[in-house]
Order: sequence, then structure tokens, then C-alpha cells
Amino acid sequence: MIDLKNALSSLVHRVRLTIGRGVIRLIDDATGMQNLQIDLLANEVRSDVGRMQEYGFTSHPHPGSECAVVFVGGNRDHRICIAVDDRRYRLKGLVQGEVALYTDEGDFIHLKRGNNIAVKTNSLTVDASDNVTINTSTAEVNASDSVMVNTNTVTTTASTKVDLVTPNANLTGRLNVALGIGVGSGTGGGDATINGNVSATGDVSDGTSSMQIIRNIYNTHTHPNVGQPQQKM
Repeated sequence: MIDLKNALSSLVHRVRLTIGRGVIRLIDDATGMQNLQIDLLANEVRSDVGRMQEYGFTSHPHPGSECAVVFVGGNRDHRICIAVDDRRYRLKGLVQGEVALYTDEGDFIHLKRGNNIAVKTNSLTVDASDNVTINTSTAEVNASDSVMVNTNTVTTTASTKVDLVTPNANLTGRLNVALGIGVGSGTGGGDATINGNVSATGDVSDGTSSMQIIRNIYNTHTHPNVGQPQQKM
């Protein structure tokens, strides 16, 4: 005859042992499923505790992180870590509905309310072997030191205009302009300094005349008793 009291007592004991809480001591991240060594109950240290993580998300926690462990069927030898948290580094102060990724170094990606995403880090690298597309109404880059773009071709399509607000702009290569260049076209005008030769397939003009008009005047002008110049411009 089954001893109901003992059977229930054994069942309750197994249920109580089904879930445990511990502190992570060692982490092995080289295996297919991350393995942990965990301190559980007093004087209970469990090694080779597999940590199940969500597909597409992985992390390498620090020793001292806290964890929740499930013992399948109440068997302390069949253990699985299902959650890890670290109160020392967790990003705090989130508003209801917000989500964040963070590290102990202070880096984070914070999905805020109002369709706003904040990213904080010291260095950000994007490797895209094919294409990067940014569709936005306004884009702003604030760099206290410099911005560098290394590529074969840069194409900027602006339906109205492109403004460069800077005291100095340097171009080390050739500049090709299809429709023309205006220098000092704003209020007050401006000066253009060119170190090197200037070549033009069309006419060159200043505020008074043009090279072609000067050429025409020179080629057709006359001197008394001399006539027109023998060498034309």
C-alpha cells in the first residue's frame, strides 16, 4: 500500500528543488551552449550548468552575476540556467515600454519612447559589403575633431543646394563643374586664389570685360602708319 504522506512529502520536496537562485562564479563561452559554474544553496556548487539564451542574443556575463536555474524534474543533476542579471551594471531609469542593450563599460543602445533610439559608445563601426541606405528628413553629424570617409565614389544628390560652412576647404584633386562656379556670389563678394594654371574651354570674364572681347579689340585695332597688329591674339 502506498504511503500517501511520504509520497506527497517527496513530491513537495522535488517541487521545491525545481527552481533555484545562485551566483555565477565561472563562465565558459567556448562551448556550443555557454557553461557556468554556480553557487546555489549553502555549500552547493554546480559546474557544467548550461545557459539557455534567446536565439540571436548572447552575452558573456561577469562573475558575481545572479542567475535563475531550473532543475528538470527536481533532479539537481539536470540543471539549466534560464536567466542572468547583474544589478551592478544594469541600465536603470527606463520608462515603461522601453528596451535597452548595455554593457558594464557604459555602452548602450536605448530604444526610447516616442520612436527615439539613443546609442552611446566610444567607437562605432559599420561593415556593409553591399549597401548602406539612410532615409531621413534631416541628418546631422557633430564631430569635435574630424569626419573621414574612405571610399571609391561619393555621390551627393541635393534637389536645392549643398552648403559648406567652413573657413577653409581643401581639394587635392581635380574639380569638374558642369554648370559653372560662382565665387563670392553672396553679400559682399569674395576673392578666389588659385595656385597654378587656369584652363577654360569657354570665355573668361571679370567685372568689366572678357578675354574674348579684349582679344577682338586687340586684333582689330590700328595704329597710324602701322595698321593692324601682325600677330593676332
